[in-house]
Amino acid sequence: REDPTLEINYQELQFNYRSRKSIVQLCNFIHLLRGIAFEKKNLKPQQAWYDDPSDMPSIFDVTNPVVETKLTHQENNVIIIPCQEGEELSYVQNDPLLSKFALSKDGNTLTRNILSPMRAKGQEFDRVVLYRFGEACLKDEQYKPLLSLLDPQQPSSLSSPEQRIPLEYFINRLYVGASRARRRILIVDTREGIEKFWKFFTSFDLDTFTERYKQISRASIEDWNPSTHLVKVQPGTPEDWEKDFNDPLELAKQFMESGKQKEDSYLLERAAQNFRLEHQEDKALECEALAFKFERDFLRAGQCYQNLGRIQEAEECYWKARAYDHITLLNSGTAYSLAAGFMLKCKEFSFDQTRSLLDRISSSLTSDEIKPDEVWAEVLAALYHSLLEKGEEQRLKIFEWKQYYDQANRFLKEGILPTSSQSEISQLLIRATPYPEKLTILQQIGVKPAEIIRYYQNYPSVELSSSQADIVFQALK
Repeated sequence: REDPTLEINYQELQFNYRSRKSIVQLCNFIHLLRGIAFEKKNLKPQQAWYDDPSDMPSIFDVTNPVVETKLTHQENNVIIIPCQEGEELSYVQNDPLLSKFALSKDGNTLTRNILSPMRAKGQEFDRVVLYRFGEACLKDEQYKPLLSLLDPQQPSSLSSPEQRIPLEYFINRLYVGASRARRRILIVDTREGIEKFWKFFTSFDLDTFTERYKQISRASIEDWNPSTHLVKVQPGTPEDWEKDFNDPLELAKQFMESGKQKEDSYLLERAAQNFRLEHQEDKALECEALAFKFERDFLRAGQCYQNLGRIQEAEECYWKARAYDHITLLNSGTAYSLAAGFMLKCKEFSFDQTRSLLDRISSSLTSDEIKPDEVWAEVLAALYHSLLEKGEEQRLKIFEWKQYYDQANRFLKEGILPTSSQSEISQLLIRATPYPEKLTILQQIGVKPAEIIRYYQNYPSVELSSSQADIVFQALK
């Protein structure tokens, strides 16, 4: 069920240059418990680079009315939840508190900064809410052994190596969540989660754990000093919710950059949400356009770009969506616009118009003015088909048909033209070959005998070689 590949890089850096001292100490505590539970030797704590006074991490019962009030009305909180990446919406939909304020009216879209630990990885926030991690540890049977592994009063060990994978995965996620905070951590959990999981962070003497780890790793007091390296979690007060607010604009920029790098539409949606809090609608639309692109919803991406007045990007997205009607309405005069017009009304194009468009697009593809893709492949196939359908063989000279055959055959070999166009290429080859050499091509392609007879009857005075005469004879049979 869990992805055991989540490996956190617990970098053994001497200093943490990002977070306040109390947050570094809480992360050290989680790091230490990891060492105890899984007997990891030689782990080292970090020192906070900034040693200024800071509030302790605080914990709240989820049923406390203050929690619901603050989470509901403070839209700039970053809430990290104990789920896997991609499960955020489902988690919120099934959570009795978050579902009240963090969903759109239809219940299918998140409207708050709610992240799984993996989605939050690589980012940092002034204030982080760690939400129901204790409850998650208690509710999932595969995590429960972690409680006895950590409990100084009834220590135990794992009965099998397989048990270790989900437990380490859980504590890794908790570490990632806690280490995202720069200035403040607020912990929200159920009463049972507080009493049975967070008790290790609230109720025991810190030296209980440092002494236990020394037995595992033979660490010295300098390696793990409870008074300088660790911190206890304190009961929260309403005032804790009134400090160290996240800046929505900073959140928006961070989510946008991370979303672009990871091609993550979820983070881009969070960016758009925060840009709107700062009344930056253009940036919000840009984020939504990128999100739709990464979801391959090119029609909606194009609409966002069009609303922004970014016509070239709108056209490119509409092209990928095959939204030819939207492209023609842009009236850009580009090859995309002309090709879209043809795809919408190809039956209305004359032979000369079709040929002119094919020549322009072929030239643009050859000169790299436009980049080939599967849509251009469909357009080219339609153009060659239309050229053959609208023009009799006598409409062009043999060398002109040969130019189109060579061109189409080259596009096919380069992967620009789909293999489904083989029949059109065969027809171009027939028209590109003079009579009576054409008879050999007709036989090789496997046309109906009537086709061979028709050409023979059109050129009755042309002398045939013995092999060509045999082709006609076989057709006449």
